[in-house]
Amino acid sequence: MLRVWSQGFAGADGVFNDDGIDRYMAIDGMSAIPKLLAEGLDVTVGARVESIRSCGDHWKVVSDDGKIWLSESMVLTPPAEQALKLLEAGNTLLDPQDREVVESIRYHPCYALMLRLDGPSSIPAPGGMWGDGNPIIWLGDNSLKGLPCGADSGALVTVHASPSFTRENWDSSPDGVASTLIEAAKPWLGSRVISYEVHRWKYSLALQCLDPSYLILRGHPLGIIAGDGFGGG
Repeated sequence: MLRVWSQGFAGADGVFNDDGIDRYMAIDGMSAIPKLLAEGLDVTVGARVESIRSCGDHWKVVSDDGKIWLSESMVLTPPAEQALKLLEAGNTLLDPQDREVVESIRYHPCYALMLRLDGPSSIPAPGGMWGDGNPIIWLGDNSLKGLPCGADSGALVTVHASPSFTRENWDSSPDGVASTLIEAAKPWLGSRVISYEVHRWKYSLALQCLDPSYLILRGHPLGIIAGDGFGGG
């Protein structure tokens, strides 16, 4: 299910930096992990939750199509701002101290670009490298990681833009952003780009890692807020 991917990556100069920290990967892709954890559970996917209400001894979750789920306990792991909005939509009042903790969490934004190449990339093994931040901070070759990337032989490359570039270009044309990032990534692509997808990732890297790595809400049924803003990415 999991294996160690690497203990470091190359920098923008192409030199590998072994920092001794294990990075793990899912052998059959990241979705294999929740699929395994969900075996035997009643799971609903593709539902858009509109509100979460604290109802004395239970939680009430309502989706945009009117479906309702009731539960004695709840774990919320979306970005902190989104978690607060769901609770507010259900008129759930948080303890002032709890609310202060959740409101303190901030995130870097990130433009994420997925590139399909017509051949292999030039990203060094094991398939990831740090950029210099101008404008790229990360390049990853999912093919070198050994992940399933489709029937064709071309590499599937992930590009992450720096927070500063993302903020400056947040309202720019996605095609314009893609063009700039592809041009900056060219020395490491090694093959022609045949398609791309642009994702504007508002809540990317949390600016802090709160301790403990979760928050148990006071004055409500068992409710826990967790996620990147607490335990780290």
